[in-house]
Formats: sequence, C-alpha cells, structure tokens
Amino acid sequence: MAKGARELQFATHQLVVVFLGLIALCVFVFLLGISMGSKRASLAAKAGEKASRAETPASSIQAELDAQALQAAGGPLPEPVAPKSQADTPGTKTGASSPVTKPAVKPPAEKPEAKAKPAASAAGWFVQVSASDEKPAAETLARKLEKEGFPVVVMDPLAKDKKIVYRVRVGPYESKAKAEEAKAKLAEAAKKKTVDYFLVKG
Repeated sequence: MAKGARELQFATHQLVVVFLGLIALCVFVFLLGISMGSKRASLAAKAGEKASRAETPASSIQAELDAQALQAAGGPLPEPVAPKSQADTPGTKTGASSPVTKPAVKPPAEKPEAKAKPAASAAGWFVQVSASDEKPAAETLARKLEKEGFPVVVMDPLAKDKKIVYRVRVGPYESKAKAEEAKAKLAEAAKKKTVDYFLVKG
C-alpha cells in the first residue's frame, strides 16, 4: 500500500445517520413537489374562472345593467328572456325546412234541432198514431199533438223499410201501463171510441 493513502472507515452508527438523512431529504423533496403542484392547480382554476367571466356575452351584461337601472328607478324587473335560436324564429330558412304547425280550426258548431229525435232502439214504450209517406203531413200531426200536451216524435224512415214511411209516435213511457193510459187519452182527444193506435217497445 502507498504511504500517502488513507483508508476511510465508518462506524455502524454513522452509516445509520447518513441513511436516515438521505430518507429525510427524499421526503422533503416529495412534499415540496406536492405543494408546488397544488399551487399550480389553484392558479389554473383561477385563470379559468377569469376566462369564463371574460367570455360572458354582451347581451347578458346589458341585461344586468338594464335591470340595475330599472331597480334604481323603482320600476319592475323584466323577466329574463331566453335567447331564440335561428331555428326557433318563424320565417327563417334553415337547411332542413321544419313544418309549421297551424292552430287547429274548430268546425262551426251545428245548430241543435228544435227537438232531438230518439233512435228506433230508444228505451221505453211508444204509441204509434200515424205512418205517412209525406213528411209535412207527419209533422203537422205531430205539432197538433204537441199542442194537446203529448210528447211526440217523428221517426225518419228505417233502413229496412221497403218504401218511405214517416212514423208519428207519442212517448217514450217507462212502462206499458203508462203507454196504455196515453193511448186512451189520445182516443179521447180524437173523440173516437176505437182507434188504430198501437204500442211499440223502443
């Protein structure tokens, strides 16, 4: 061995101290990196908020200014109006023409007839007093019986009729007995002992 050379020797406790010092240095560097990263993230978030504020449309800023002016003057605040897109504006042409829905037009209401005619299958009992092939004659008889206080209907010709027949019937009545009473009253009104009236169940 050369005379000037010296051999470095470390005790065990010295090696442990050096090892622990290296570990502490690594932990410090790690924590420093985490803190720097969090600071950068917060700065980036603040920069994003400033950019979004800068990108606020002039229309909303003008609306806020108008609202503040109205509030200062003591007037009512206007309701916020959602901006309409070009597609929502009527009369504007877009690439695909959207069909314009027109409000439904209600048909004129039909005038109710002077007296509704019950169907041939109406419930109850009727007294048939006449059957004529002329509608004016049937209606004349019906008006005469109505003046005498009887409920009268003029039945239109049925689909099964071989010829046109307008039937004049009195009723309807809830029971056959009441229809019989009405038939007797009709005979008295006609001043006849026997009549060719007959009962019909609706």
